[in-house]
Amino acid sequence: MDLGLAGRVAVVTGGSKGIGLAVVRGLAASGVHVIVGARKSSPELDQLARAGQVEVAEVDLAEPGGPARLTALAGDRIDIVVIVSVLAVVVAFIGHSPASLGQLLPRHG
Repeated sequence: MDLGLAGRVAVVTGGSKGIGLAVVRGLAASGVHVIVGARKSSPELDQLARAGQVEVAEVDLAEPGGPARLTALAGDRIDIVVIVSVLAVVVAFIGHSPASLGQLLPRHG
């Protein structure tokens, strides 16, 4: 099923394994350019990055500059934000600036 996501830009937190990795795979397979934030990458995530549709940022969102570092990788455009932590929460932001999204991402601590 084509969801019309090709060409979009997504930021996914917690995407190195489990549900987050499955979301990254699905988005990349749908033609989305995926920026993934994780405290530590994984071999599976690194393999997706080598394929070219995924960028990985080893970042701790609990650190003061973490969210801004992650969203900055997307440049001027973020269409989709997926926040994966204890619970998976999917929120789509179309038309928001990366700076405003950096303030919305959770800071665990």
